[in-house]
Amino acid sequence: MIAPVTPTRRRKQTLTVLSLGAGQDSTYLFYRYLYDQKFRRKYAPGDFLGVMSDTGDEHKQTYRHVAYLQRIAKKHNVPFFFLTNDMGYHSDSW
Repeated sequence: MIAPVTPTRRRKQTLTVLSLGAGQDSTYLFYRYLYDQKFRRKYAPGDFLGVMSDTGDEHKQTYRHVAYLQRIAKKHNVPFFFLTNDMGYHSDSW
């Protein structure tokens, strides 16, 4: 859940990271960030990025959806990182 910026929490955080699972909830939040300025000002007023970690066991449709989200993010100049196993972020037991 993204907490709103209140007067007592004003601008201490400068980065909001949305951990995407590419399901309906995280996709909705991503769209709200991209297309709703009021939402963006309230919940992610500083820098913003999306990140998703590849389980290696997603449905083909999920990978297509992630590619679509990456294209939208690029169009809006929003960093979007899709962490795959070959990048070294996953443990050996992954």
